[in-house]
Amino acid sequence: MVKVKTIITGIAKEMGIESGILLYELQKKWHNLFDSNTHLHTYPSSLNNGVLTITVDSPIWLQEIRLNKNEILTKLNCFYIKDIKVKMGIIKHQTDSTKSQTQHYNPPENTPSWAQPMLEGLKDAEIRDSLRNIVAIISEKSNI
Repeated sequence: MVKVKTIITGIAKEMGIESGILLYELQKKWHNLFDSNTHLHTYPSSLNNGVLTITVDSPIWLQEIRLNKNEILTKLNCFYIKDIKVKMGIIKHQTDSTKSQTQHYNPPENTPSWAQPMLEGLKDAEIRDSLRNIVAIISEKSNI
């Protein structure tokens, strides 16, 4: 029997959204990976071919990230990050209003229980609906 995670990973890779899903998960967990000072001044802004771009809000943090590159790569190993780039920019943080929006999503009754946490975590309704459709197809074909 094939694991559902394997099927979803394969579909995500085939659709070219695997990096986007990894980036979303990383952004969601960023504040837990680093101390409060670091996560307030840094943000994972893009992920392409295993290279994570971290946006920082000052030259001091640009230097800090560069100096601690190896330590950061070790912390990000579970996200399959091979390298990091650093750039200056505006830091985006999840606000209380976006947190409450994701917590109030109620998936349809026919959504498999294994997919509900994944769908609840998505802020973008269009992506959530697309993924729910993929889950329905997988469930239908796999008899899960």
